[in-house]
This record gives sequence, C-alpha cells and structure tokens, in this order.
Amino acid sequence: MNSMTCYLKYEEPLAIYDNYNDGDEFIVGFLAKADDKFALFNTITTRGYEDGFYLTLVDRIYRIDRNDRYISKILVFWHNLKQQKTNIPVEGKDALDSLLCYSLNEEKIISIFLFDEESTEITGFIDEYNRDTITIDLIDDYETRCGTSTIEVSIITKIRCDSGFERNLTLLLKSMITD
Repeated sequence: MNSMTCYLKYEEPLAIYDNYNDGDEFIVGFLAKADDKFALFNTITTRGYEDGFYLTLVDRIYRIDRNDRYISKILVFWHNLKQQKTNIPVEGKDALDSLLCYSLNEEKIISIFLFDEESTEITGFIDEYNRDTITIDLIDDYETRCGTSTIEVSIITKIRCDSGFERNLTLLLKSMITD
C-alpha cells in the first residue's frame, strides 16, 4: 500500500494482511499512527480483547479489509467486554519512533522482527534507543534475561508490543522476582 495515512480517518478497526508467505494470516486493529514507512495498530484479539500494538512496514501491506463480517463479529465482543483503545502518549517523529519511545518509557516487552516474519525475532526490554540502533535486554523462551542485542533500526520489519505474548512474559518475570 502506498499510503496508510488516508485510513487514519476511520474509527473502526481494519484487517491488515502483511505476510506474503501466509495469505490467511492477518491482524485486526485500529490504525493509531501512520507515515510513509510504518503503520502502527492498536490490535484486537479474535475474542475482542485489546491486544497491544503492532507495527509493520507499509510496503509489506498488500490487503486491507474494512467493515466485513469478521470485523463486525470481533466488534460485538469488543463492545460487550467494554474494551477501549490504548493510546500511545508519546509523540515521536514517526510511527516507529512513537512505539519505541513508548516501549522504553513504559518498560514494555517488545518482539522485534527482522528481515521477514520467519527469520529473526528478538524479544525483550529496550535498554537503549536512538534513531540508528536499538539495544534489547533479551528474554529467552524460559522467561529469563539472557544478554543484550544491538541491531540497526533500518532492518526492522515488524514489532509487537504489549500483546498477549509479551504480557504473559511480563507476568512470568514478575512472578519469578517475587518467588
């Protein structure tokens, strides 16, 4: 898609397809911020729960659905559960900067995808961030901190922040601290 900014005017969620390898995979969410490079969504689960943030390259989005039956079904759950959108209070230079600053300031776990969705995923807390690099305090599959990784911001293709996966990791880490 050339421009996502035209979708900012819509108050309803969108279904976004950005995985060329799996045409059945998509996310549903409210477009929170968009620019020429990235689109940031406040996502919703299939059961209608608010599910954190999802950032993806605009150039990877090949299909956008609005007002379909599936989205309508999710909105029924959303409204019955009295869910609300989460706003990112940080106004960064662009969608990527906004999400990374929010994650750093709020100490949220993020999952960063590099190159494509099948290759490399890095999960952890942001330790340092500038416009060129980001250093992540890594968390492994056993919910333990396991070093740091510094990557170039330019190779990021997607980021998940505060989704169910990251929230579960946060709870597990907190429980390990209190044990």
